[in-house]
Formats: sequence, C-alpha cells, structure tokens
Amino acid sequence: TTSVTGVSTPTTVAHLASGSLTCNATGYTGSVTYTCSNGTLTPTGACTCASGYTMTGGVCVSSGTSCTGGTITTPSGLKVHTFTSNGTFTCTAVSGTAKVLVVGGGGAGGSAQESGAGGGGGGGGVVYAATYPIAATSYSITVGSGGASVNYLTNGNNGIRGISGGDSIFGTITATGGGGGGAYPTSLMTGLNGGSGGGAGGGFGGTGGTGTQATQTNATNFYKNNGGNSASGGNYTGGGGGGAGGAGGASAVSTGGAGGAGISNSTRGSAILYGAGGGASGGAVGSNGGAGGSGGGGAGGNGSSTIGTAGSSASDTAGNGGGGANKNASGAGSNGIVIISYTYP
Repeated sequence: TTSVTGVSTPTTVAHLASGSLTCNATGYTGSVTYTCSNGTLTPTGACTCASGYTMTGGVCVSSGTSCTGGTITTPSGLKVHTFTSNGTFTCTAVSGTAKVLVVGGGGAGGSAQESGAGGGGGGGGVVYAATYPIAATSYSITVGSGGASVNYLTNGNNGIRGISGGDSIFGTITATGGGGGGAYPTSLMTGLNGGSGGGAGGGFGGTGGTGTQATQTNATNFYKNNGGNSASGGNYTGGGGGGAGGAGGASAVSTGGAGGAGISNSTRGSAILYGAGGGASGGAVGSNGGAGGSGGGGAGGNGSSTIGTAGSSASDTAGNGGGGANKNASGAGSNGIVIISYTYP
C-alpha cells in the first residue's frame, strides 16, 4: 500500500508487480506507471492537473470555475456564456456560484378584422439568480422561440390571436414565454396569459392576459406583468402587451396601448432591458398604433378603412413582444435568452 499524489488512497498493488495507476483524485488526470519490488513501489512520472486546476506547491488546486458552451465573452472580471439557441453548458471545475438570467420568448401581437385592433404581444417572463449553485456537470439549455407573426387573412378574414412565446429553461429555472395579443371579433379579444400577458384586442372592451411567471428554485427575482385592457367604443384600439418592468398600457380613444417596459439586468456585464411588451394597433381609420415597450417591444400598426400597417417585430435584445395589427400581419416576438456569468479568472 502506498500514496501517489493524484491517485485516490490507499492504493494496493501486488508484490513484485508492475503496471499503471489512474490519476483519479479530484483535480488530476492521466496515469502513472510503477514497479514494485521488495515492498517498495517506484512510480515513473507524475499525475497532471485536470482542466481548471493548476499546480501549486506540488499539488493541483482549483484555478476557478471552468465551463464551456454558448457565446463566450470576458468583460472585466467576468466570464459570460450567452445562449440565443438551444445548447449545452458544461463545467469541469467549479469555484463559487454563478449569476444566471433566463428569459422566455416574447409573444406575437394579434391581427384583427374589420375596425377592431390587435393587442400587443406580452414580453417573456424574466428570472434572475444572483448565486446559482452550478456544479461540475453538463446542463441542457432550452431557449424559447418568439411567437410568429399572424395575419387575419390566413384565418378566412377573421381575426387571429398572436402566438405565445416558448419557455426558456436552465437547470431548476423555467422562464415562461409571453402571451399572444388578443384580436377582434369579440370572441378573440382577451389577451393570452404568459410570462407577461398579451394585450387585449380592440372592439367592445377586452381584458389583457395575466402575467403567469412563477418563482423558481434557486432564483432571486422573477418579473411579470399583465397585458393592458381595451375600452368599448371609440376607435376600437387595443391594449399593450405586458412587460417584465411594467404592465401593458390600456387603450386610448385614438391610440393603441403602449407595451410595458422591459426590466434592466447586468448579468452580461452591462445593463440591458429584457422582456418588453408590444404595442397595440389602432382600429378605425385615423387611429394610431401604440409604442413598443422600452427595451425592444414592437410598435402597433395604425388603423385603416382598408389595410392597416403591419405591427413591428420585437428587437433582438431578448424576450420582447411584437406589435398588434388591424387587417394586416402582426409583429413577431423575439426569442428568449439564457445568460450565465461568473468571476474570471
């Protein structure tokens, strides 16, 4: 029985034998050959340090968290992994915890018939963990898609609600996709529930969708808001989609409700807004679309007696809702995002 640095002890080998020992202690890799004669084991060579470990004072010690996956950037004092599509985050060495931001895909705006209005799409739910306990293992990453644009023409000239965004997932955290915007006729006016709710379609008074993002294990904060309501009568404008930083705006007489603001987060190393809601469209001729929520929500299209302007698609800052439309294509929501950062080196 002997002790070899890098090999789990005790190690027992046969008398007068030779062979190799696997370097299986934490922080080590490789193997060491040996001979054993008259009770004396003589190793040849030495174990080497595994990735994420450095030789200090004759032993391998952790050199900090070592992970791969996503697009990697290194702003001052940080290593940041950004996932804008599905992927794998793999850690071979871990020292401390990580900051994690998960944002669901944004919902699309609704597309309304006649003089009705399309509600703005809701922003994706936003979940933040200040001290997520990452481990030396692999994590499957899911990034929720933004809701696709819809057009009332594809529904037999009837209105059609916006498509909700997809969920984004990292470890114990799920960020819910934003709700699609409501539309017109009356049966379609209620905005869809989601991370933040879609805005109501305009016509005879509709209700915005409910923000449903729930708290998550290991998370510090979660953000959601409801979509805006629409009033009865007037120019039939719609309600704005809810944003992570504020509720969707209610419809006004001649202007659709504005999208709710996104929420600021600095996991990437600088402050960026995520999860903004889309603006609602106008309805009757002469009515205007609402502004997209600050941070990248799409603006609503204007109303018209023939074909309204299309709703604007959300920008790519992640998880923003698209704008609603009257007798035209609505704006699409933007995809979600997963960001992981930790102290580096």
